[in-house]
Amino acid sequence: MYYLYVIPFFVILIIIFISYNPKISERKMAMVILSNDKTICAEYNRLTVQRNYVNGKDKKFVLIGSVDHHSDVLNSYPTKEEAVVELEKIYVAYQNGNKTYAV
Repeated sequence: MYYLYVIPFFVILIIIFISYNPKISERKMAMVILSNDKTICAEYNRLTVQRNYVNGKDKKFVLIGSVDHHSDVLNSYPTKEEAVVELEKIYVAYQNGNKTYAV
């Protein structure tokens, strides 16, 4: 009689194992972003706001998109707050399921 309870349990485990798709749980967090000057359009999985030390007379902060070991400057801003606001807009668009964004 014990096997009458054990067999359905193992059948359910086998069905779950067969239907498991690891690609669903390994969702790649990436978004295609078009730069402000329209010269760069690429898929980035990391965005950061950093101080612009290279050419920062009037634009002191930059929004940088990175993928693997490559980074691009997507736009520059006079204040850190403006750059963070743009980053928050990108985050909201990503949360809403958008796959593309233009800075």
